[in-house]
Amino acid sequence: MKTLKTMIEAINAVPMFGGTYPNGYYQQLHYDLCITVDEEMRSWGVPVFDFMGATAQPDGTWIPQYEFNAGHPNDEGHKAMFDAIPIELFTQYKQDHEV
Repeated sequence: MKTLKTMIEAINAVPMFGGTYPNGYYQQLHYDLCITVDEEMRSWGVPVFDFMGATAQPDGTWIPQYEFNAGHPNDEGHKAMFDAIPIELFTQYKQDHEV
């Protein structure tokens, strides 16, 4: 992922990453690793969309209303993930780069 960030920056684009998201089969180790991955990506100084915070129960499994199956969100879950993306990042970028 860090290589991808560097490649994106090399073409003068702005990297933004979707964070980890729930899974109905996560055990504590899996969830802890997801949190570590999200924290590592945030340490790079780029936006990381908090899908886990928007759609997960405290153990990293789906909030029931957002689960289609163990590995995937349903329509409400997709909407919650979309809503976790701060749209103002895009409008601010556009304002900052008007020509």
